[in-house]
Amino acid sequence: MQDTGLDGNPEGTTYLRLSEAALALFVQWRTELESRLRSADLHPAVESHLAKYRKLVPALALICHLADDGSGPVSETAMLRALGWATYLESHARRIYGGAVSPEVEAARAILRRIKKGDLPRDGFGSRDVWRPNWTGLSDRDLVMAALGYLVDMGWLHQRREPTAGRPSTIYTLNGRAKL
Repeated sequence: MQDTGLDGNPEGTTYLRLSEAALALFVQWRTELESRLRSADLHPAVESHLAKYRKLVPALALICHLADDGSGPVSETAMLRALGWATYLESHARRIYGGAVSPEVEAARAILRRIKKGDLPRDGFGSRDVWRPNWTGLSDRDLVMAALGYLVDMGWLHQRREPTAGRPSTIYTLNGRAKL
């Protein structure tokens, strides 16, 4: 579509609009996206990534419409395809960001930084030694336990149980092959 001047000749930029059905789908999807973006449940990196979908989805719909030799308004079918692509791309983005932005991975990195700085001894420390000082990102006991478990699973730390007068305690040591 293109605007025409008083003389009936094309004027200005060519543009395509969404059909009413495509627009209804887009508005519903966009409303749900905005709710998710404002929920504070998303990591800032994921939130920033998904915010770009506001432009991505209509652009994909236009590409799908034109690839189907569409003319006139962008079709509902093209919008459905674009929304499907957005869902697919979001799942991949979450997988990519997942390892980098999960709270336990961030806490695990903070623990390794504390070991490197010498705040935690390489030859052995307990979980309490990590959460008790209330270091940034390491004050939540459950998160620290998850991060320590992650570091053990990834081979950065070894854990051993040591008997005490009461319950046995778990001691974590840096893997000798780990390079900090």
